[in-house]
Amino acid sequence: MISKGSTGGKNMPDKSYNHRNIIENMPLAFAYHKVIYNKDDKAVDYIFLEVNKKFEELTGLKRTEIVGKKVTNVLENIIKDDFDWIKFYGEIALSGASNNIRQYFEPLDRWYKIKVYSDEKNHFTTIFSDITDEIKKEEEKVKYLSFHDEMTDLYNRRYFENELKRLESSRKYPITIVIGDLDRLKTINDSYGHKKGDKFLINAANILKSTARTEDIIARIGGDEFAIILPSTSEKEAESFCQRIQNNIKDFNNDHKPVKPLSISLGVAVMSDSSQKLCDVFNEADQKMYANKGRK
Repeated sequence: MISKGSTGGKNMPDKSYNHRNIIENMPLAFAYHKVIYNKDDKAVDYIFLEVNKKFEELTGLKRTEIVGKKVTNVLENIIKDDFDWIKFYGEIALSGASNNIRQYFEPLDRWYKIKVYSDEKNHFTTIFSDITDEIKKEEEKVKYLSFHDEMTDLYNRRYFENELKRLESSRKYPITIVIGDLDRLKTINDSYGHKKGDKFLINAANILKSTARTEDIIARIGGDEFAIILPSTSEKEAESFCQRIQNNIKDFNNDHKPVKPLSISLGVAVMSDSSQKLCDVFNEADQKMYANKGRK
């Protein structure tokens, strides 16, 4: 039944005055509609019967401009949306079912979290909120994690390998690669648990970040292995960089007294000009790292 004495307009569902007032001022958008069907009970359109203030705020559509009108007249491009809104709402209005969805609404270029239900045949109600900012944050996080290691917040192996390909044609010679391997991580995991081992990895990553320059590329490329690209860096400068890492590790151990001293084995190799390949420089640095690790 439709009430003719509602606060917001004559088409609100039949409720008490207080209930109608709550709907009008609720923090979620509200809209009430009637579906138009063809002779085959296929939904072909729907009419706005009533909306509240929050609906106007979230959609930019004014009550005075849409109530009593068909959605295809208000939002002409709704039929071009990949999601068939008219069919979706029409089936609910016909069956009396309900549903909860998170869906992009192309006509308004927004994402909405929608609860839709029908308590009167051929009619349906939507209550929804705008989650566009939330969705964008989720998408940004997914994009970020596609190139970053979640634990250490360093770049991941995928990003590192992409950078190797990009720098292959660079002119930022010499290009130095440093490979670092966290010593005794397995022992720490076995003796003190993986949470403690994770903490060692995070501390190692933070030391590398604090030692490197803004233009340097630091990545976690394996369980206990790190790689650093130092553009425009000679072998002598790279050796100085590695010494700063070891000094910072020593300071960390003195200041924090971890259960086992933090230790990283390092290997360095330099690409002097275009006659070399970065993948070969990487392998050389990796071999030197393992040689240094074997001496400990």
